[in-house]
Amino acid sequence: WWGLVCLAYDRVPHLGPLDEDRSLWFAGAYHGGGVAMATALGRAAAARLTGAPDPLPLPDFVDRAPPCFPLPSLRLLGLRVGYLAAQIGDAWP
Repeated sequence: WWGLVCLAYDRVPHLGPLDEDRSLWFAGAYHGGGVAMATALGRAAAARLTGAPDPLPLPDFVDRAPPCFPLPSLRLLGLRVGYLAAQIGDAWP
């Protein structure tokens, strides 16, 4: 595959409500552990939506909103520079 990758600034997964009444939840930023992490956070989100106990304990960092990237208007440029640096590193090991 190729293209831009969606990463959280702190590079850890996150789970939380998107609205004040907690009726809409998000889970994301798996960073390479998508299948296992999506399953675990999906189960945790379902439990929280229904009021059931969490199926497994989650680390504290998962329950925080992801931090914002500094200088968001420069994020795409930064990603392109990062990808170019990685391509150069791959070409000259």
